[in-house]
Amino acid sequence: MTQTMKSPLSSLDKLAPQMEGWKVVADMSTAHLPMSDRDILNGDIVPTLIGSYDYGWFVNACVPEDQVETLRRAGFSEAYINILTTLRNRKVYYICFDCDAPVWPDFPTHERL
Repeated sequence: MTQTMKSPLSSLDKLAPQMEGWKVVADMSTAHLPMSDRDILNGDIVPTLIGSYDYGWFVNACVPEDQVETLRRAGFSEAYINILTTLRNRKVYYICFDCDAPVWPDFPTHERL
């Protein structure tokens, strides 16, 4: 059962100066991914994808600003790009999109898996 949690973004802002040497992973519901993004993540060659598993995807959030247009050309939604750039700017390196992970109130949700 996916639950909504208190926004972790403010906590990330407070921790960022203290995270030297750490690689932060965000655990986030697949409900934040439109079906079109899920289809792309299930493809053969996918920018940002590290791996997929039965319950979701593990992606690299550290997409440089000059590579965002590559994501758009690959067909990713603005919702996906916004998640990546927002978390990257808060020093999150990876995102685990999991069907049982919490819903973040800071981002819209779409169809559930």
